[in-house]
Amino acid sequence: MGTALVVSTIYLRHHYVIDILAGLALAVLAYAAAPALDAWWQRQRDRADIRGMRTRAEGRARRLKGQHARTACGSSVTRLTLCSGV
Repeated sequence: MGTALVVSTIYLRHHYVIDILAGLALAVLAYAAAPALDAWWQRQRDRADIRGMRTRAEGRARRLKGQHARTACGSSVTRLTLCSGV
Protein backbone atom coordinates (compact mmCIF):
# COMPACT_ATOMS: atom_id res chain seq x y z
CA MET A 1 0.00 0.00 0.00
CA GLY A 2 2.81 2.44 0.90
CA THR A 3 4.61 1.63 -2.33
CA ALA A 4 1.46 2.32 -4.34
CA LEU A 5 1.11 5.69 -2.64
CA VAL A 6 4.70 6.64 -3.48
CA VAL A 7 4.38 5.51 -7.08
CA SER A 8 1.05 7.29 -7.53
CA THR A 9 2.31 10.60 -6.13
CA ILE A 10 5.27 10.50 -8.50
CA TYR A 11 3.14 9.34 -11.46
CA LEU A 12 0.55 12.06 -10.90
CA ARG A 13 3.35 14.59 -10.53
CA HIS A 14 2.39 15.71 -7.02
CA HIS A 15 5.96 15.04 -5.84
CA TYR A 16 9.37 14.54 -7.36
CA VAL A 17 11.45 11.48 -6.52
CA ILE A 18 13.82 13.64 -4.49
CA ASP A 19 10.86 14.76 -2.32
CA ILE A 20 10.04 11.16 -1.51
CA LEU A 21 13.68 10.33 -0.74
CA ALA A 22 14.10 13.42 1.45
CA GLY A 23 10.91 12.58 3.34
CA LEU A 24 12.07 9.01 3.86
CA ALA A 25 15.47 10.19 5.09
CA LEU A 26 13.82 12.64 7.50
CA ALA A 27 11.55 9.90 8.84
CA VAL A 28 14.50 7.56 9.44
CA LEU A 29 16.48 10.34 11.14
CA ALA A 30 13.55 11.27 13.39
CA TYR A 31 12.95 7.62 14.30
CA ALA A 32 16.62 7.14 15.19
CA ALA A 33 16.92 10.39 17.17
CA ALA A 34 13.67 10.05 19.15
CA PRO A 35 14.98 7.75 21.95
CA ALA A 36 18.04 9.95 22.56
CA LEU A 37 15.93 13.11 22.60
CA ASP A 38 13.40 11.53 24.94
CA ALA A 39 16.15 10.43 27.36
CA TRP A 40 17.65 13.92 27.29
CA TRP A 41 14.25 15.49 27.96
CA GLN A 42 13.62 13.16 30.92
CA ARG A 43 17.02 14.08 32.42
CA GLN A 44 16.19 17.77 32.07
CA ARG A 45 12.82 17.26 33.78
CA ASP A 46 14.42 15.23 36.59
CA ARG A 47 17.00 17.95 37.18
CA ALA A 48 14.30 20.61 37.29
CA ASP A 49 12.25 18.51 39.72
CA ILE A 50 15.26 18.00 41.99
CA ARG A 51 16.02 21.72 41.97
CA GLY A 52 12.38 22.48 42.70
CA MET A 53 12.26 20.05 45.63
CA ARG A 54 15.47 21.44 47.05
CA THR A 55 14.08 24.95 46.85
CA ARG A 56 10.80 23.88 48.45
CA ALA A 57 12.68 22.01 51.19
CA GLU A 58 14.85 25.02 51.93
CA GLY A 59 11.79 27.24 52.02
CA ARG A 60 10.08 24.86 54.41
CA ALA A 61 13.15 24.81 56.67
CA ARG A 62 13.16 28.59 56.72
CA ARG A 63 9.47 28.67 57.56
CA LEU A 64 10.00 26.18 60.38
CA LYS A 65 12.83 28.30 61.79
CA GLY A 66 10.51 31.28 61.64
CA GLN A 67 7.80 29.39 63.51
CA HIS A 68 10.33 28.40 66.15
CA ALA A 69 11.39 32.01 66.52
CA ARG A 70 7.80 33.16 66.92
CA THR A 71 7.01 30.57 69.57
CA ALA A 72 10.23 31.02 71.53
CA CYS A 73 10.84 34.76 71.35
CA GLY A 74 7.65 36.49 70.37
CA SER A 75 5.88 37.39 67.17
CA SER A 76 8.77 38.51 64.98
CA VAL A 77 11.12 36.32 62.98
CA THR A 78 13.82 38.97 63.33
CA ARG A 79 13.87 38.33 67.07
CA LEU A 80 15.54 34.99 66.37
CA THR A 81 18.90 36.76 66.16
CA LEU A 82 18.11 38.83 69.24
CA CYS A 83 17.00 35.87 71.36
CA SER A 84 19.76 33.50 70.29
CA GLY A 85 22.50 36.06 70.86
CA VAL A 86 23.93 35.66 67.34
